[in-house]
Amino acid sequence: VINNDGPHGMQEISGTIGLKAGMHAISVGYFNQTGGEGLQVSYAGPGVSKQLIPSSALYITNNLLQSNTVNGLNYQYFEASDYSLVPNFSQSTPVKTGTVTNFDISVANRPQEFAINFTGNIKVPSDGQYTFYTSSDDGSNLYIDGVQIVNNDGLHGMQQNSGTVKLQAGMHSISVGYFNQTGDKGLQVSYAGPGIAKQLIPTSVLYLNFTQLRTANASAAAINPFSVIGLDTTNERVANGLDNTELQVGVKAYPNPFTNSILIDMSGAAGNYNLLLVDALGRTIWKGSGNKGAGLYQQSINTSSIQRGIYFLRVIQNNKSAVIKLLK
Repeated sequence: VINNDGPHGMQEISGTIGLKAGMHAISVGYFNQTGGEGLQVSYAGPGVSKQLIPSSALYITNNLLQSNTVNGLNYQYFEASDYSLVPNFSQSTPVKTGTVTNFDISVANRPQEFAINFTGNIKVPSDGQYTFYTSSDDGSNLYIDGVQIVNNDGLHGMQQNSGTVKLQAGMHSISVGYFNQTGDKGLQVSYAGPGIAKQLIPTSVLYLNFTQLRTANASAAAINPFSVIGLDTTNERVANGLDNTELQVGVKAYPNPFTNSILIDMSGAAGNYNLLLVDALGRTIWKGSGNKGAGLYQQSINTSSIQRGIYFLRVIQNNKSAVIKLLK
């Protein structure tokens, strides 16, 4: 669409293309030889005045989601006035969620009375014993593959605790919980292992938690967005992400793309059902359950407050599963 190639000063070139509403692959190549450098990418279209392309319109491609190659961590942020230990995060509702490049407590909305749960994956290069450390004010803990390795919990000033675990080379889930009650605050997460001197864990070995069901050494090729919600992807139509189709259970979801609501039609025999709407990072946006009678049953989801993006609706009915890929 655009050719702005070659050695030159800052200059703008444009091109025009007809597009249907929806997702389209975009690729921008850039180089700098010497001297000044710069790149700006803008667009304009129906109802869109010329502007820099906003992040809200850009999405990671499926192959990146599948290979789990995006560095960083997921986090959940909580607030309460009575923390004396790292809370049970599964029993609390976060104030906000998001992603960070590392164990960064600056995402807190206030300087005290808050807690953060960091989750993701860590890649270790070889088999052997690894020692993990947390230094924190107040409390912190660290889990590898769901097992607590470091207990540095409680009300205290900056202090360090450590723990050791034997790991095989490859990916392992990592979780660090932290809270600050009042006063000073701080968190540092370090490790040491075969060929690795003690150091802060670098962002280059941390990966966003796209799949909750990943085993410690699962191959990257086995990861896909559907494994986030635990679906058996042997059904070819499900694996290909086809939407508005009846799959393992009689279910349709529309409109697609959706805006302020999703209408779900479930047909077939009576029985219990569970619904789960998950975003591309594996975060649960909405869930519902109930018991439907025989025939057609409809369920509506209010989606007016969720951001634009790719979502997956999982339906479990009478021990059968289906997933529908949806766009907003």
